[in-house]
Amino acid sequence: MIEIIQEGGMVEAPAIELCFWYVGHRGNWGFCFPCNDKGKVNVGSLNPTARDRYEKCAAGTMQPEIERPVILHHTVINREPRIGRCHCGAKVHLDHFTNTCSKCGQDYNSSGTELGPREFWGEETGEHPTECV
Repeated sequence: MIEIIQEGGMVEAPAIELCFWYVGHRGNWGFCFPCNDKGKVNVGSLNPTARDRYEKCAAGTMQPEIERPVILHHTVINREPRIGRCHCGAKVHLDHFTNTCSKCGQDYNSSGTELGPREFWGEETGEHPTECV
């Protein structure tokens, strides 16, 4: 079992978003993008799909029609993963079904239990190890 050095949990954090709502659907249907308190969106931080949608919203070419944007201040709840210390000393974020130490390659589950060598994964079920990751 990995040594847990930081417990995970749910963490509240303030958020500011620039929101473009479809006409007649304010607060329910539209697009929101992280921004600063003045409504400036860091376009470079958006993934390609979000960037495309933001550019259409900002240009007023999104269909169906959207309303003028509003800056929304609210609280979000994020899940912070547990963090463990591997036997080799490296930190491992336990945020997935399988979590691999970047230093020594040891695999752990999300609870921090060491997993056996990958060549044995799926042995009982006939699965290939790549199907178990």
